[in-house]
Amino acid sequence: MMTAPIDRPARDLAANLIRRFRDGEISNDQFEDQWPNGSEDPALSALKGMIWRFYDDRYEHTLTWRHALKPEGREAFSRFALFADSDLPYQWPPYDFVGVGGLGCFIITVGIVAALIAFFEFGWMAAVPVVILLLWLDWRTHARNDRAQRALEAAGDFTVWPFVQATDYRMAQKTNRLKTPGDQFKP
Repeated sequence: MMTAPIDRPARDLAANLIRRFRDGEISNDQFEDQWPNGSEDPALSALKGMIWRFYDDRYEHTLTWRHALKPEGREAFSRFALFADSDLPYQWPPYDFVGVGGLGCFIITVGIVAALIAFFEFGWMAAVPVVILLLWLDWRTHARNDRAQRALEAAGDFTVWPFVQATDYRMAQKTNRLKTPGDQFKP
C-alpha cells in the first residue's frame, strides 16, 4: 500500500488550529478559514471532517459556554492534534465523516414536499409512489452508511482514531514533540 506524503507544515498548522479551537481561542469560522485545505496529506481532510461533527456550522461560535466540548470531546481534539503533530501516515480507509446524512435529509424533505403536493393536487394515489421512493432512498442511505462505518471500524481501533492502534497513540503521547499542557491524557 502506497502512503501519501506527510505535509509537515500543514499538519503543524492543523495541530495548532485544533488546539486553539478546542480551547475557545478561535471560532468555527476562523478554524475553517485558516485550515490548510488543498494538501495531499489525507490526514488533514479526515481530521477536518471528523472535527466538523463537533460544532454547528450554521453560525459563528467558539467551543465555549453552550458549545463547550464535553471531556471526551476535549480528549478527542487533543488526540487529533497529537496525530497531526506526529509523523505517522494516515492509514484509515477513505470515509466521509460529514456523511450523506445532510444530503439524505434534504432529499427526504424535498420528497415530503413533493408527496404533499401530489396528495393535494392528485389525491393519495399520486403520493404513494413518492412515499415509497422516499422510504427506499432512506433505507439505501442508511445501508450504505452502515457498511462504510463497519468497514472503517474494522480497519483499526476506532477508540484511538486517527491513530490505528492504541500502541501508536501511547507512543505519540510519550514522544510528543510539543508537550502541550492540556493534552496529557491517560493512555
